[in-house]
Amino acid sequence: MNKKFFCTIGPASFNKKTLCRLEELEVSLFRINLSHTRVEDIEKSINFIRRYSSVPICLDTEGAQVRTGFLSTEKKFLKENIRLDIVESSQTNQFGNLSLYPGFIIKELIEGDIINIDFDEALIQIVSVQEDSVKARVISSGWVGNNKAVTIFRSITLPPFTEKDKEAVKIGEKMGIKHFALSFANQGEDVSQFRQMVPKGTKIISKIESRSGYRNLEDILSLSDMILIDRGDLSREIPIELIPFYQKKIIKKANQAKTPVYIATNLLESMTENLYPTRAEVNDVINALTQGADGLILAGETAIGKRPIETATMIVKLIKQFELSQKDDIADNPMHISSLLVEPHGGVLINRWDKQPDWDAVKKLPKLRVSNAVIMDIEQIGIGTYSPLEGFMTEEEINTVLDSYQLPNGIIWTLPIVLQKKLSEMTHIEKGKIVALVSEVDGDIYATLEVEDIYKFSFEEICQKWFGTLSLDHPGVQRLKESGDCFVGGKITLLKRRKSVSKIYELRPEELRHIFDNKGWSRVVGFHTRNVIHRGHEAIQKMALSQTHCDGLLISPVIGEKKRGDFSAEILLQGYQLMIDKEFFPQNRVFISAFSTYSRYSGAREAIFTALCRKNFGCSHFIVGRDHTGVGNFYAPNGAQKLFESLGDIGIKPVFFDEIKYCFKCEEYVSVCGHSASDKGFISGTQVRQHLVDGEHPPSWMMRKEVSELVIEYNKSGQEVFVA
Repeated sequence: MNKKFFCTIGPASFNKKTLCRLEELEVSLFRINLSHTRVEDIEKSINFIRRYSSVPICLDTEGAQVRTGFLSTEKKFLKENIRLDIVESSQTNQFGNLSLYPGFIIKELIEGDIINIDFDEALIQIVSVQEDSVKARVISSGWVGNNKAVTIFRSITLPPFTEKDKEAVKIGEKMGIKHFALSFANQGEDVSQFRQMVPKGTKIISKIESRSGYRNLEDILSLSDMILIDRGDLSREIPIELIPFYQKKIIKKANQAKTPVYIATNLLESMTENLYPTRAEVNDVINALTQGADGLILAGETAIGKRPIETATMIVKLIKQFELSQKDDIADNPMHISSLLVEPHGGVLINRWDKQPDWDAVKKLPKLRVSNAVIMDIEQIGIGTYSPLEGFMTEEEINTVLDSYQLPNGIIWTLPIVLQKKLSEMTHIEKGKIVALVSEVDGDIYATLEVEDIYKFSFEEICQKWFGTLSLDHPGVQRLKESGDCFVGGKITLLKRRKSVSKIYELRPEELRHIFDNKGWSRVVGFHTRNVIHRGHEAIQKMALSQTHCDGLLISPVIGEKKRGDFSAEILLQGYQLMIDKEFFPQNRVFISAFSTYSRYSGAREAIFTALCRKNFGCSHFIVGRDHTGVGNFYAPNGAQKLFESLGDIGIKPVFFDEIKYCFKCEEYVSVCGHSASDKGFISGTQVRQHLVDGEHPPSWMMRKEVSELVIEYNKSGQEVFVA
């Protein structure tokens, strides 16, 4: 991004996950607001941020401003016409008193002064100034809180920085801070004095938030490295309806002076509570960028808001959308709809689904009968799960995939996706023709195929390259031997999707991406499974969600063809749905979507393939177990990890897990701990399954009782739990 954004760090963002995610979103600067940070906490705050992030830090001074002191309660209501005493913030604040900071401001007040508190919350007037006391009356009712902004409706000269600011600069210098913001820069001299105080080589951000600052803008611009328009404090002195015009003029002058200018306050304020901004806020942000702002600053949104990551994600989306719009007419190009999800593999989500085919013409085409497995592949190609594939592989494509793990165009792809037939069944099929693909199961037409290639293959050569063995004990080798002696290659067009009892869970990549965007997720970790959830998988899923700082977890069960004894698709999905309904997972951070496919028994090649499919679903990370997609003893347990590492960046990050065990002393699942092997229990899917087959509840450390009860009740009622 050319445009930048800064984030204010506060209670909502002062944690490892948020700091890491903000850095991943390419935040340019973390801002520590000294108006809300005690001197004794500055060094601790800097150290904490640096522990988890390398993003530069800016100390934002208090500057020439007046604020309320601390009340005896969090806030209190000032009713119109009541009288109250104004005291220094260092004095004891009794009920009925209002304290102001810095303390010397009390001596500057005169009878008749009008004072606004916290953006027109309350309005008071000074009615009496004695040697030892100042009294005021409330003109307009309103709430008053701790450390809130105060505006005196009369020009009072204040020092450009406070004693606290001076201490903070010393701390910042000691800790190597290179960015300081000068609040309420009222004139060029303020910036010059600040320049003398901060370390040499410091970047100074001068904040324009007063009439004086605007009047002296040219001098301030010439002496500053950057300026920041704080629209909130500026609106205390300038009518709010004029703020847009002041903003436009300040940006124009900053651009002319070639001084970077940033906008702060109320950019996406509604997102402090809500998942989405208002249309007015979006328009405001885009308008600021259009006017020439060099960047945006999130203040309360990331400091105290409920959704700091989602808000920063939205700012990045808006910036990227703006920058994209400068190149093309975005309204005319739907491909430019913004998303921070990982790109589909190859850059484009393939769509080969014709929802309104000419069935009369299709029925006249030559027919080719295909298996249910092929129909599943057709569907996944058509809806984009196998992007960038548009059909079944030609001879050239298979050879490059098997020889170099890539397609002829250089895009990484590890697994052959083939339409295999006996050559004797292909006598009516010609290259260059279009054929209708008919299901052997129900006799329906599901797709058409543009035949580009028909070729016999060497069984031995293909098996050795694909599976690494010729053994007929290998199920992949056995399937290849039984399925025919030739491959048919070419693009497909999906005409209708398969019927399925689990269709509500079988979401297309486009739909999943829309859901993730709607949830505000930009980083999603995917989990591939064929089993009802047990505590080992639950532990891995939660560990991965935490370690990757992902916004959400996609549970992606495989529900295609299964072998005898496998869990049925329905019980698998219902088990996970129960986990979500019972809130055993972090709330609103887990989603289920089934993947209708089948095992290719291809070891590491298949592990990469399953990851790339989840990348097309929108996942940025993918969990890879110790023996992911393993087949007996045919593949090394760490084969998948080695292939991931040798291929480099494929656009989705693997999250590797070795064998984990339950430690009875730690009372949790661990990879490593200091306790002995006798203190640990190893979870076996076979063992869990046997308990359930026998109608027994596995131990609670193996499976949650609620899940085992569901499975056992399904079995008792005669519903399919295990594939017959």
